[in-house]
Amino acid sequence: MTDGVVAFDHHGYSLRNRLLSYHTSGWANRYPEGWNCRLEHVSFNLLDRRDLNDNKMLGPEQYLHDPIVRAQRFLDRVNHMDPSARARAKHRVHIAV
Repeated sequence: MTDGVVAFDHHGYSLRNRLLSYHTSGWANRYPEGWNCRLEHVSFNLLDRRDLNDNKMLGPEQYLHDPIVRAQRFLDRVNHMDPSARARAKHRVHIAV
């Protein structure tokens, strides 16, 4: 998830461009025959079964365990204020240089 500058994933908060570089370089290094990706803007409700089915994706109730409950537990364990502020400060330093 990102606001365009700061991103959040299972590792925590980072700058979006660093996260993308980490993943694209990491996967490309694993597959010498080539690997690439493209970013897609999601313009539908990721929790709505009809929207998900229309986009050939599974809804939360179609997984073995409730992913919404698991995600909420994960998010509740994270201190969001400090790490996101640190990542945003790195962006400001990068812009100033």
